[in-house]
Amino acid sequence: MGGIMHQRAIGALATATLMVVPACRSTAEEPRRQVTFPEVTPTAEPEEFDLGPKRGVLRILESDGRFDFLFRLIVEETSFVRDVMASGGWNHTLFAPTDAAFDALPDDQKELLDAGSGKLIPILDRHITIQVLPARKLRTGELITIRGEPVRIGRSDGEIRINDALVIEADLRASNGMIHVIDAVIQPLDG
Repeated sequence: MGGIMHQRAIGALATATLMVVPACRSTAEEPRRQVTFPEVTPTAEPEEFDLGPKRGVLRILESDGRFDFLFRLIVEETSFVRDVMASGGWNHTLFAPTDAAFDALPDDQKELLDAGSGKLIPILDRHITIQVLPARKLRTGELITIRGEPVRIGRSDGEIRINDALVIEADLRASNGMIHVIDAVIQPLDG
C-alpha cells in the first residue's frame, strides 16, 4: 500500500510541475528559472495486524459501532490481549462494555484506562471468562475470569448481571467465542 501512495505522490508532483513550469514563463525573454519542489515522502501507515477469524470477536467489536472505545483499548493499547484474541486458539466469553459504559466511568477510573498505568490489562481481563458461556449457562453465583478473579453472576426477573453490570444483549456469537453486551465496566467485588 505504501508503494501505491508513493506512486500517487510522484504522479501528483509530476502533474504539478507540468502546470507550474509553463505558468512561470513571462512574455519577455527572461532566462527560464527552474522551479523545484521539496521531496515528498509518504507518511508511515499504521501498524497492520490480523484481526483474526472473519466472524471473530475482534471483527465483531470493530464493526458493531457500540464498542469503539473497547476495540481501541484492545487493539492499540494492549497488543498482547489483541494478539491472543485474534489467534485461532482464543475461545472465551467477553463481557463487552459499550462506549456509553466507558463514558459513565468516574474521571479517576478513566485515568486507569491509560496503558501506562499498568491497570489496563487487569481491567480487561475482568471481562473475559475461560470458556464460552451462552446466557443460558450463566448461573447465579461466582464465575472465575481469565485472571482467576471472581465475578458475581446474578439473575432476576429475566435480567443477568455481572457484578453490577447489566447484560443488555446476550449471545453475540463469534467464530472464536461469545460476546455479552453490558452497560457498565465490571468493577472488582468488594473484599
